[in-house]
Amino acid sequence: MYKLDVKTLYEDNKDRLGLEIINGDLSFARPITEGELHRPGLALTGFVKVFTYQRVQIFGNTETSYLADLSPEQRKLALQNVMQFEIPCIIVTDKNDIFPEMLESANAHRITIFRTHLKTTHLIHLLGEYLDNKFAPTITVHGSLVDVFGMGV
Repeated sequence: MYKLDVKTLYEDNKDRLGLEIINGDLSFARPITEGELHRPGLALTGFVKVFTYQRVQIFGNTETSYLADLSPEQRKLALQNVMQFEIPCIIVTDKNDIFPEMLESANAHRITIFRTHLKTTHLIHLLGEYLDNKFAPTITVHGSLVDVFGMGV
């Protein structure tokens, strides 16, 4: 299985995806073990029974709008629902604002936050394609070719 960490994901995609590091390289050494992306809408509400925390978490307009409608105390609790797990990193799309509670919780749990100007669906398409390529099954075949009088045998 291919091994990918947050640092490699960032270095390979920072220019193409316009990734901006918000709070440092806190989780750069963390592994990304799945090639899928996740939008943590339900986890923000407290339903974490089947939360796929091992995936890169994408906060788009939906997640950001939900958080904006909460009081600071509620927002802190909602973000704690997500960040209590050892997630690889968070990417905030559409140049959305980073709430102070998000930054505080991410720093406490050592989770790197990235921000991009890309729309959520565009980011998911481009980053999904990258991850599909990285996590695609591969095989290595060794072989030999003998050339006898110009004929491969």
